[in-house]
Amino acid sequence: MILKSTGKRYTSLIVWGAVAAILLVYAVFDPLQAGWMPRCPFNFFTGLSCPGCGSQRALHAVLNGDFAGAFQANAFLMVMIPFIVLVAYAEITKKKHPRLYGVVSSWPVILTLLVLMVGWTIYRNLPLLPHGHFN
Repeated sequence: MILKSTGKRYTSLIVWGAVAAILLVYAVFDPLQAGWMPRCPFNFFTGLSCPGCGSQRALHAVLNGDFAGAFQANAFLMVMIPFIVLVAYAEITKKKHPRLYGVVSSWPVILTLLVLMVGWTIYRNLPLLPHGHFN
């Protein structure tokens, strides 16, 4: 039993360490300036923005306190942050709060999220929008 608990502890440390390292990288390096950061393959091949395009810039902006810049980079991501936090909390505490986990992972919630993502993708690629508007 001790080994199992220790293994979970090490796994948690590795996961949280990786998250901290990724956040540090995004806090320090601007994705627009760092050519080594990954590009969106959907955007690369189609020239269109996917629902996640701008997420790296948004993360960099948030970590540097520029919430307006983050919203400009990817408004959908910024609006979804409370939901993302709720889903992460539900996942972490699913044994303690199974009902919450059941709600956030239910088909109606998943389908609603899918519809929102498709709608956001269509909206942000409309040719009538000025360049850079909520990308």
